[in-house]
Amino acid sequence: MFLKGIYWDFLEKFLNQGIGLLVSVILARILTPEDFGLIGMVMAIVSFAQVFIDMGFSTALVQKQDISEEQYATVFYLNIGIGIFLTVLVFSLSGVISAFYKEPILSPLVKGISPLFLINSLTLIQTAKYLKEINLKPLTIYRGVAVTISGIVGIGMAYSNFGVWSLVGQVLLNAIAFTLLVWLLSPWRPMRYFNLASIGALWNYGSKIFLPSLIENLFSRLDVFIIGKLFSAHSLGYYTRAQSLNNIVIQYSSASLTRVFFSVVSKHQQDTGRVVEVYQNALIAVSFLAFGLMGILFVSAENIILLLFTEKWVASIDYFRIMLLSAYAYPLSSIMVNVISGRGNSSAFLRLDILKKTLLLLVFIIGFQISIKAFLYGFALFSFLSVLLNMYFVSREIQLSMMKQLGMVLPYLLVAIISGVSAALLQAYLPLPRVLQFLVEAGTVAIVYLLLNLLLNTKAFRLLKGKFMRSTDKP
Repeated sequence: MFLKGIYWDFLEKFLNQGIGLLVSVILARILTPEDFGLIGMVMAIVSFAQVFIDMGFSTALVQKQDISEEQYATVFYLNIGIGIFLTVLVFSLSGVISAFYKEPILSPLVKGISPLFLINSLTLIQTAKYLKEINLKPLTIYRGVAVTISGIVGIGMAYSNFGVWSLVGQVLLNAIAFTLLVWLLSPWRPMRYFNLASIGALWNYGSKIFLPSLIENLFSRLDVFIIGKLFSAHSLGYYTRAQSLNNIVIQYSSASLTRVFFSVVSKHQQDTGRVVEVYQNALIAVSFLAFGLMGILFVSAENIILLLFTEKWVASIDYFRIMLLSAYAYPLSSIMVNVISGRGNSSAFLRLDILKKTLLLLVFIIGFQISIKAFLYGFALFSFLSVLLNMYFVSREIQLSMMKQLGMVLPYLLVAIISGVSAALLQAYLPLPRVLQFLVEAGTVAIVYLLLNLLLNTKAFRLLKGKFMRSTDKP
């Protein structure tokens, strides 16, 4: 069930991110960096407010073992009420948001995208039930269809000169299509129950997850808020373009494993030995994928951006490379913090998050007083310290020392560095057309990375070899 869940969630990421990247490439060639900067300002507000719909309940529904229909229904109706409230609130504050950024066009954009809260509130229970059952095949299909339909419409709008509204239309239609598919094909329907007292235990757990999620959401968007306010929409467009590429490391190295990992830890939360075993394998797998992807993207950053998005996005190259210095942190941290939250220790989760956010606040205060690049370098330092803090808290939760955890991670970092340096040296002495440069750079990193893992017989290689041998042994 664990591997099946990872397979379907990874397939979802692969298809959706692949289709999304293709759509993004086409839109980036049609629209301007300013258009993407404007939608970045809007989506920063929307993404932050979105966390209030969930309020930690979906995580609680996955983590808790026995959930009644009364509890499901109560959370469902509560989510809808919050979705309606947020839609009205954000619609009403559109003028304030526009004035904050000093961008008059933001007011109608915010109003246009405000129904997203109500739309998204309609699917939280069904999504949580699929995750709880580790049945991710339906979500893969629903999201794949939704992102394809919305992408086609968004491109059509862009070609028809709708400008930034093409991006608004794409976001809204994606949510609408996914919601319709869930309600047409999902078997769950809410019963006519609403009893706030019934969800007290869920709130007791979820509230401790909600506050860190709220803080995390704020800090994950704070850079966009600040850049949109202090700099220009063009600068924010370049920044968000680099950020979207950097998210490839997150999506393809950990997102699938993390979502399934939390469900597995929640199911075996009382079996520490099982949790340790799953955690070690997950950490090794994520390290192997994350550092490998980082090496390929770092060496090929310039060619990737110029080939995909053209010369008008050249300012994104430096941002992208600096972001990659911390790209490993989110995948590793996601696995680590899910050990804590999955075992129900939401108090430790909250303490850890407050500590990390205190450090991150210093990075924001100091970094943006200098420049965007200074902030990104500061964030890279923070990311390293954050991983160490996560390891410390995990060591206390499951009695697995920090040294053992570092020993699982560092080999893949060192191998990725050697692979990247090898590709850079080869490219320096072998000038080629841009497309061939990219193929040589990416191919060299990938081949050297895999060969070194083979020669060193790393744990990740042994895990992969073991899976392959077991699959070939099947009749």
